[in-house]
Amino acid sequence: MDTAQVIARAWSDPDFKAQLLRDPKTVLAGYGVDVPAGLNLRIVENTADTFHMVLPATPSQAGDLSDEDLQSLAGGKKGVSSPLISKGWDSSDYAMPVPPCP
Repeated sequence: MDTAQVIARAWSDPDFKAQLLRDPKTVLAGYGVDVPAGLNLRIVENTADTFHMVLPATPSQAGDLSDEDLQSLAGGKKGVSSPLISKGWDSSDYAMPVPPCP
């Protein structure tokens, strides 16, 4: 899945954007993404005066982490794995860069 295509279409097609915000699982299924049952998926939109920051689940909520994952987290090398990563997504598919602080 190319998230750039989804974002570009949402920017240019108000009906698609509304559907994406309302029912992201169905929309993403149309792009071949199988969101696991039981996984809640929410898409939010940043605006000129609102920026959303995602707070990752604590390790106890994310499940057991391997020693390698713990070391990587402590070193700041990568994020905690998620069910979407196991479906072929990587962090660049669903994370946007944070703008610099003023």
